[in-house]
Amino acid sequence: LTAYIYSKLIKSKFTIKLPDSVPPMIMNSFMAIVPFFVVLLLFSTLRVVVETLGFESLQRLVADTIVAPLSGGGTGLPAVIIVIIIMQLLWFFGIHGFSIMWGLISVLWMPIFMEHIDIYLKTGSFESITQVAPNTLSNVYAMIGGSGSTLALVVLILIVAPKSSAERAVGKVSLIPGCFGINEPLTFGLPIVLNPIIAIPWIIAPVAATLVAYFAMASGLVPATTGVAVPWTTPVLISGFLATNSIAGSILQLVQMAVVLAIWFPFLMALDKKNYELEKQETTSVA
Repeated sequence: LTAYIYSKLIKSKFTIKLPDSVPPMIMNSFMAIVPFFVVLLLFSTLRVVVETLGFESLQRLVADTIVAPLSGGGTGLPAVIIVIIIMQLLWFFGIHGFSIMWGLISVLWMPIFMEHIDIYLKTGSFESITQVAPNTLSNVYAMIGGSGSTLALVVLILIVAPKSSAERAVGKVSLIPGCFGINEPLTFGLPIVLNPIIAIPWIIAPVAATLVAYFAMASGLVPATTGVAVPWTTPVLISGFLATNSIAGSILQLVQMAVVLAIWFPFLMALDKKNYELEKQETTSVA
């Protein structure tokens, strides 16, 4: 918000104007005085208001009014789905969703992770852990291949996209990084960011993957996620095994990829058709 206000003011007439003969370095310094003062005044006022309300800082206000109420219901399946949807929406606009959300959700999710570690230390067994760890559910099972669970999309592109298409070229580049949970080549290369055709599966796919994993674990078909902190770059299948200490965890990831692939398929076909029509129009206009 400070950057936005500063940018608007610096581009407006609400600045100190100097003659053109003044060196640019000095002119820029003077132009920044008024915007800087306005921003400082606004947020100093906000600080006074927050302190008047009885909070020691804005961070404390957020912690007491948002984080604390979420602590009771912020670790179950609905909370995980809401967090995933928000992350996907942020990513759609080119903002790193996980980096933005983790500062909040780690406060709620990491205590469960520590509880699982404590249970294992006391019992020496993962079988006593029955609660699904939301952080592992999100990192390992909701985001197979990266945000949007896009590894299935990469595989689908390599199967159905024409050999000479740009989509297939992007798919080739994205395959190996996708196996390690890195999907920026696909996110910005397909692109997924600001692509309205892709927006729906981009949000639905990880939610569906989450539901499949959660109910598989809740029903006992797959062991619940353990207290193992699986690095997000761990390759698919290996991460599923480590997260549950079971081969069933790896099989679950394959099932999820099949579900996600089915979700992505019609939208990839629509995207391919749109790109083909655009290429045809460009060819016609050039001819």
